[in-house]
Amino acid sequence: MRILYLLILSLTFLPLSGDDHDVVKPGGEVGEFHYFDVLNPAAFVGAMDKFHASNCSKIWHSESGAAVALMGITGSGWTHFIYVGYENLDQMEKGRALLQCPEFFELIATLRAVSNEEAYLSQVGDLSLQLRDWTKDAFFMKFDMRVKPGSAAVYAAAWTDYVEASSSQIGGSAGLVSMLGGTGYSSHMAFVGAESMSELVSGLQSSQSGQAYNDFIEAVGDIREIRNQMFVQPLKGYQ
Repeated sequence: MRILYLLILSLTFLPLSGDDHDVVKPGGEVGEFHYFDVLNPAAFVGAMDKFHASNCSKIWHSESGAAVALMGITGSGWTHFIYVGYENLDQMEKGRALLQCPEFFELIATLRAVSNEEAYLSQVGDLSLQLRDWTKDAFFMKFDMRVKPGSAAVYAAAWTDYVEASSSQIGGSAGLVSMLGGTGYSSHMAFVGAESMSELVSGLQSSQSGQAYNDFIEAVGDIREIRNQMFVQPLKGYQ
């Protein structure tokens, strides 16, 4: 499912299908999350722009279907993360093989030089569940967490019940990402989206004041640990 591709095309907001409005569905997309504490934002974005203009990048996007989003972070030791999305793991494997080129190596060296390398973190995850199309949202609240081993299915079921019951309060999108690699920091990431920061916060506060949230906390309180909660804003896309 190429939801990120739609975001990268225009970073505009797409209409929703009424049949899917309040139903949590499997996501399907897999991606890499690369977190940075950026010291020189202009040089960081300039390096990404330069690589995107290269022939290596064009071949990579064309043959693997990779789509890239630069996200700004507020409320964390990191300032940005780069999301590299693929349709599935086979396309991710193909994409990584295509990045063995001098232009990509130059990109990596520059990103490291203009950021705090000690703060760098990478993870690989799949969008396990989603409510609505997140490409219509301009801001997100992201929750990084560790779910007790063996309890992922219990957490996913409780999260689905809570999100569907609270969908009218949430207003925007919601999603659950299961981490496949880089799990030393977190095993899962959940997010909620909205068109503005004020709508995002008020929607969360409203959804967390109802019985559905109390039931959710009762179900997952002993099996999850929240590592961090942060605002995320899409800044720029490449495809």
